Amino acid sequence: MARWQKIALLVIIVAALILLVRTVVWPRLSGSSGDAAVIQETEFVTVSRGTIMTTVNASGSIVYPEQVSLGFSTSADLREIFVAVGDEVAEGAPLASIDDTDLQLMAQEKAADLRTAEVNLERLQRARPEDIRTAELAVADAETKLAELLEGPSQTEINDAETAVLNAQVVYDKAVKALEALRSPEESDIAAARNEVKTAEDALIAAQANLDALRAGGSGKRIQAAENALLIARNRYHEERERIKEGIKYLDEELKDKEERAEGDYGNTKEGIKNLVEELRNAERRLEDAKEAHEVSDNTSTRSKLEDAQEDYDEIEEEAKEKIEELVLQLLPNPPLGTEAGELLGAVREAEFALKSARVSTTEDEQAAQRSVESAMRTLTSAQDRLDALLNPSAEDVTLAEREAHSAQLSLENAQRKRDELLQGSKSEDVARARNELELKRLDLQDKRTGASAQDLELERLKVERAQRSLETAQQDLADATLRAPFAGVVATVKGTVGQEPEAVVVTLVRTERVEMHARVDEADVGSVAKGQPVVVTTYASPDVKIPGVVETISPISTTEQGVVLFPITILLEPGDQRLRGGLSANALIEVSSRENVLLVPNRSIRREGEDRVVYVRQEGGALERRVVEIGVRDSEVSEILSGVSEGEEVAVPSRAGGNIGGGGIDIRTR
Repeated sequence: MARWQKIALLVIIVAALILLVRTVVWPRLSGSSGDAAVIQETEFVTVSRGTIMTTVNASGSIVYPEQVSLGFSTSADLREIFVAVGDEVAEGAPLASIDDTDLQLMAQEKAADLRTAEVNLERLQRARPEDIRTAELAVADAETKLAELLEGPSQTEINDAETAVLNAQVVYDKAVKALEALRSPEESDIAAARNEVKTAEDALIAAQANLDALRAGGSGKRIQAAENALLIARNRYHEERERIKEGIKYLDEELKDKEERAEGDYGNTKEGIKNLVEELRNAERRLEDAKEAHEVSDNTSTRSKLEDAQEDYDEIEEEAKEKIEELVLQLLPNPPLGTEAGELLGAVREAEFALKSARVSTTEDEQAAQRSVESAMRTLTSAQDRLDALLNPSAEDVTLAEREAHSAQLSLENAQRKRDELLQGSKSEDVARARNELELKRLDLQDKRTGASAQDLELERLKVERAQRSLETAQQDLADATLRAPFAGVVATVKGTVGQEPEAVVVTLVRTERVEMHARVDEADVGSVAKGQPVVVTTYASPDVKIPGVVETISPISTTEQGVVLFPITILLEPGDQRLRGGLSANALIEVSSRENVLLVPNRSIRREGEDRVVYVRQEGGALERRVVEIGVRDSEVSEILSGVSEGEEVAVPSRAGGNIGGGGIDIRTR
């Protein structure tokens, strides 16, 4: 054997020994003091019981399966559209309508036809005495008319015919005049209408200007003026009170000045000055006592000065007392009105009342101005409508006036023809017609007396049935002139223009009570999906909103997309507050199985050692015990433990774990 071959063999043997130690010897020593070398930086998780479920993912889109395209079966101009895209409507709510004038006339005509057929059938079915009497009267009336024709018209009939012509002429002239007024209105009428519009516009401008002035501060100026007046009155009142206080202070100072002058004039002894001041301030009794005390040093000069000072002091004191009493009255909270302060306080109160009145009238003035603007707006709109009607009459008004004029013309021509016929006398054809009418009435009387045949009765019954069907069709056409919602839902599309003939589809309505998700499941997973399984659906538009549902159908036929075999399924979603829209991309999580109350451990706590899957359980004292475990269902985070550990034990979870177990199209999740 060559040297390099020996070296290679030795390297292989050493590598095999290292592998053997790592996979067999080292794990078996993990329960001893070498545990820290096996699992480093671990945390411990308690083995607990829980529920684990198996799910299948499916993608698809949100679908509203019930929707209907609605249109009109009768051709007419679109009159009104009542809804817009996104509106929620109740069952039977109106969606749009077409002009039903002709349909109403048709329904009325068919109702009259039915009534006529019913009356004819009833007449044939019952030959009552009153029917025979009616037929006899009809025969007599026909005989009278024939006799009148043979005799010729009377003067009264001629006069009546002339009156009918005159009346018809008046009606026709009025109709023609009204039509001409629509087609070519008088300049005077247009000018009057324009003046009316101009007057209304001026009134609206004035009313709006008044309202704008009030809102911009017109009434605010009144309030500001009232507030300024109140401020001035209050300042004057407070100034007067301060002046009064200053006056009292001045009188006090003047009194003191007089006392000082009296003291200076007297000026013999300090004791005498003190006694005089006390006498001036306290009472006449003290003054007399002071005089007696100074009689020892009394002389003519000092006595004269004392008397002068006393008289001066008394005069100042009396004057000061009266003035102070008057001023004190004005310093009261409610001074008398006769005083200056009382008058100023009254002015303050009047200014306060004026301010309050200005504030109240501001709101009333603005409301009145707003009403004036609204009234002027209505007047202007009415005047403008009248002017527009003169300048641009609507096609409907012109058509109606033309119909009235044509009808009046026909009535006039008919009245003229009847008058002319009366003036010309009875025609031979009229006499022949009257004879035929008389013969028919006599035959009808004979039928009443003998009774109708079975063939005649059957014929009249067929006429009634045909008239009934025609009336029902006309009534249905009239009802269909208003498009109504066949069920409660949301309007998806609206097409058409008012005044034009509508398209085949005017409104598309979607029923929102039932919402489905149409999804596809991989052929590897479809065997796990069954009808009735619960589903949680999320949309890409709102991934955080979970919508509950249930598997409703599974197609027995697959489809192939890019080489992948898929089976379509239908998921019925539960109604809720979520705002779903048809066509939204969605993802479904189908619960195919679940296991409850099973032991669960984190996947990171499970290690693969050879053919075994083991966990490390913490024992008392902190030692780790190696346990071989049997694994059941497993998801991306936890695994079911069938054997090897017990509930409540703590397993070691390293900060970094080995490879995961699992794969395939089925995900397993916990809830």
